[in-house]
Formats: sequence, C-alpha cells, structure tokens
Amino acid sequence: METIRLLLDISIILLALYWLFIKSYTAEKGKNLATKEDIKEITDKIEAVKLEYFKKLESSKLEIELHNELYGELSKLKNCIIGIDKLSNNGLNVEPKWNEFIEVKDRLEIILINHAQTYFSCYKDIGIKFEQLINELILCIQKKESTKYLSIANQLLLVLDEFKQEVYNHLKG
Repeated sequence: METIRLLLDISIILLALYWLFIKSYTAEKGKNLATKEDIKEITDKIEAVKLEYFKKLESSKLEIELHNELYGELSKLKNCIIGIDKLSNNGLNVEPKWNEFIEVKDRLEIILINHAQTYFSCYKDIGIKFEQLINELILCIQKKESTKYLSIANQLLLVLDEFKQEVYNHLKG
C-alpha cells in the first residue's frame, strides 16, 4: 500500500510540475505571440510612414524637375526674343530664330497645360498675362507691325523676368 501511495505522491508531484511547466510555457508562448504582434504592428506603422515620406519625396523631386524645366524654357524664350530683336535690328533673317521661338513657346505651353492644376497653379495670374503677350507678339510679327512688336517684346521680357523670378523663388522656398 505504501508503494501505491508513493506512486500516487510521485504522480501528483509530476502532474503538479507538468501543470506548472505547461502554465509557464503557455504564458511565455503568449508573451512571445503578443511581442510578435506588437512588432508587426510597429513595423507596419514604420512602413506606412516610410511610404508616405517616399511619396512626398518623389512628388517634391518631380515638382523641382518641372520648375527647373519651366525656368529653362522661360530663359530660352527670352533669349529667342532678344535674338529676334538683334537680328531684326541688323536687317538679318529672323526666320530661324522665329522658328526656335515658336518651338520653345509650344514646349512651354505643353508644360504649363499639363501641370496647370497641380504644380503650376501658383503661376495662374502671371501665366495669363504671359500668354496674352505671346499671342499679341505673334500677331504683331505675322502682321509685320514692327513698332508695336518692340513694345510688346519689351513687356514680354519684363513678364518673363517676373515669371522666372517667381519660379526661382518657388524653388528656393
């Protein structure tokens, strides 16, 4: 009988140890699972923030590239107007410079139209003035109104400088 009692006591002790082991094992397992879930949640948040900043960075890069392109085209247009004026004053053929002017103007219009509602919405007012003067300048040249051409060309040069300054300020901003 003592053997049975000894076996029973040993069984109870083993069962108690097993139960304590299982309890601590499951508690540790639960902690590990909670830690993994916490890490996953934190990782997901970090990745979301990274993605948001990446999108903002790419958008800023695109905006800077577009503003640089706009600034470059405005500079080319100004050089064309000055070139046409110099050629005209010297009685030389302005047609090649005029063709270059039209190409640059067309590229500028495409740039401004494609991004008018996004990156270039800040230039709406000066863009309207700029477009009006370009159209007037084209009409003057087509009608061969040289006296009016000089006045409009000078106004356009001033607006180009103002436009370039606004783009430059925006880039510095």
